[in-house]
Amino acid sequence: MRLAILALPVFLLTSACSVKKNMDDMHKKTIQMAETTERLEESTAETKDILAWVSIVQKQGGGFDIRHTAFESMTNAETLNMKLAQAKAFYFAFDFQIASYAEVEGADLRALRDELIALNVAELGKMVPELLPEGRNRFKLNATNKDDKNLSVMALAATLHEINPLQGPQSAAVGLTPISVYDIIAEGLSKKNALDSGRASIESLSRPSREILREEQVFTFLLQLRLRALPVIALARISNVQENNFFENIGMSLFGWEPNFEEMNAEQINYASQILERALETRHLLERLGVEAKIDRKVENILKKMKSDHVRESLDSARETEKVRALDRFDRSMGNLIGRD
Repeated sequence: MRLAILALPVFLLTSACSVKKNMDDMHKKTIQMAETTERLEESTAETKDILAWVSIVQKQGGGFDIRHTAFESMTNAETLNMKLAQAKAFYFAFDFQIASYAEVEGADLRALRDELIALNVAELGKMVPELLPEGRNRFKLNATNKDDKNLSVMALAATLHEINPLQGPQSAAVGLTPISVYDIIAEGLSKKNALDSGRASIESLSRPSREILREEQVFTFLLQLRLRALPVIALARISNVQENNFFENIGMSLFGWEPNFEEMNAEQINYASQILERALETRHLLERLGVEAKIDRKVENILKKMKSDHVRESLDSARETEKVRALDRFDRSMGNLIGRD
């Protein structure tokens, strides 16, 4: 009993010290919380626009998740047509394509969009090599190889120009011009000569251009493959290329063949022409960049052997004026592409 009484002051002293320590800790944490709250209040003006910027993508359903699903669907698709559809969906889901800037106030919207663009092209620059073979032939150009991964890269190259219909109203409303991945790549690669000649410095380049030049070989390859892939897609629109293993039939490049123009309407022929015109645009860009700009030789030979005179002879030019104009447009774009007089 006496021992317990003697131990009581020690217990009380220890308890008091413990309580004091807890109170000191609580006081310290209270001060830390107050300082943190103060810092947050001070930075609210800086962060509210960034938070709004992040939310503009989340409200569209999450750009990354949509892109991931589209990319996976593209690689799993069995035909080039299905791969093209999924590649288009992939680009439509790029964050800078779906962003709405209505909630962002007091910020440099062009700088914000550049950040989104830089993130997206950096992502693309890392994803494309996953579909390329290893080794010295990594960047070998082939538009007639039906290998699944090659067809997927062809689809990505052919759809670089796609612009999400939502991008226009959402960007134009705040003074920004809609832009495609093709435009971004062209802008970035065009800066290389200025850098090499000393007319520009790395620091003077925009974030997107720096990301493009960081993966120069990948993006140049995409443009070169685009030039080769688009005529293949145009051929598929005017022939039975997919059903008849067109490229495996040597006779098609040696003898004349007839397109399906008789069964096509003016809009369908114009669409095939538009595809060839995009190929021409890409060739002109590659020439300005000073890199190889050739279409596939096998495809070129097949286009040169195409015969469509019989279609014109069967048309009533007075009644089918639009179709005649469409045929003229196709012949003109094809002639410019293959050098036919």
